[in-house]
Amino acid sequence: MSPRPRTTSDEDLLKAVHAVVTRLGPNLTLADVAKEAGVSAATLVQRFGSKRGLLLAFAALRNHDRVGAAGVSLGGYYAPRAALEPRVKAVAGVSGAFNFGECWEGLPGLTRETFEHHSGAGSAEEARERAFGLDLGPVIRDVDCPGLMITGKLDRIIPWEQTKRIADEAPNTRFVLYDEGNHVCNNIPFKYRPLVADWLKKELADVG
Repeated sequence: MSPRPRTTSDEDLLKAVHAVVTRLGPNLTLADVAKEAGVSAATLVQRFGSKRGLLLAFAALRNHDRVGAAGVSLGGYYAPRAALEPRVKAVAGVSGAFNFGECWEGLPGLTRETFEHHSGAGSAEEARERAFGLDLGPVIRDVDCPGLMITGKLDRIIPWEQTKRIADEAPNTRFVLYDEGNHVCNNIPFKYRPLVADWLKKELADVG
């Protein structure tokens, strides 16, 4: 039996990425792109593997050799990992964990349940074990591009010390702590979002 033909080309999907990036910036989700393209998020995963793979394909299509990576919350963990890709020339993270497992006991129950579901774990204990696998320790010293890590001192989900540790152990990373900020500094977006956007613009413009 021959495979079903693709009704939406990769080029069309990447055009949808462009539209969403223009509208939302780097904090887009696969669901955002899927809605724009009129496909399912599973289709994007099947074609590109992950959000990171999708964004890298988008960058390659546009012949970008200087890419910025940014993420919030768990994305603040994944962004530094994505920065191991040579085309990533600057990375920003907000309220990211250095080791997600170390935060496990303090996480709200709903957050733990959500991670259990999305990680494919079969139990709460397996989810906890998988959370400890999200550890920047083995790779963080290899992230040599400029970095910016931001968090709030009132974060009750990811302790601010976790985000500071990313900045401390990465070779070339600045740390910003807002005393009044909560998780992802969602109560002061007017402070952190312009900082991230302006910083990424400057760092990428400075790349030779």
